[in-house]
Amino acid sequence: MTVPAVSPGLVAERARALVDRGRERVALLRSAPQWSGPPSLTVEGHTVHVRPGVSQLAVLTACVDLPDGDFLVVLTDRPERDLGDAVLTRAVGRTVERPDDWDAVAGMTGARDVDAALRRHGRWAATALLDHRPETGWPAAATDVLMADEALGWLLARLLRQPVPTEWDAVRLVEVLNTLPARSAWAATDEQLRRHLTRWAADALGPQARLALLAAQTTAVSVVALGLALDVLWPTDGTAEPDQLIARGKIETTFGGSR
Repeated sequence: MTVPAVSPGLVAERARALVDRGRERVALLRSAPQWSGPPSLTVEGHTVHVRPGVSQLAVLTACVDLPDGDFLVVLTDRPERDLGDAVLTRAVGRTVERPDDWDAVAGMTGARDVDAALRRHGRWAATALLDHRPETGWPAAATDVLMADEALGWLLARLLRQPVPTEWDAVRLVEVLNTLPARSAWAATDEQLRRHLTRWAADALGPQARLALLAAQTTAVSVVALGLALDVLWPTDGTAEPDQLIARGKIETTFGGSR
């Protein structure tokens, strides 16, 4: 059976947990034995090495070569029976952890679990929360269940270089996106992640939020200026001159072709 690779954010979170725990120096994670990130991470002044474990010998070698005082995270798809006691006795819980992105997200916010609505957004949300964790960590969840709007609001603030948490509504989002640094940060965000968060913002904050995010990703022009142009091109009385109709088609490209 093919074992999926874990996200870099999850590896970093397990590395932090390993250092915080402090009792064992080795964590084995059930994962495809592949790693494209840096060979070592720095966590609270400690060095945590990350190594793929394609075999018992590879895992044992990484454990034996571990410098004193350092920690080790091994990504391996080998079953425990293949690794044997020589490896397992060195590892946290004497087992290969089967990591879950959502468990890691809950753990790093102090929550007991995550809201079902947040899970329904899909694995992208968990991966993004792990990958974009601030240096000082996410805030503590308001309750023992991390809610969708709470978590995704944090994520949006982080991507737009705003304080975390930021209290969002459509007006606040337009104000933030009216600054060039926020628009530049948003334009530099992964396209798929932008698409997911734009969909969330439309539901959580309203259609104005969707238009502002679409405009911010494609142009350096102020989103307020674009909003004023929309107000002129779509007057409230429903009338339109021929030039307005032509201009409508042109400005729609600024909003991803949305009508």
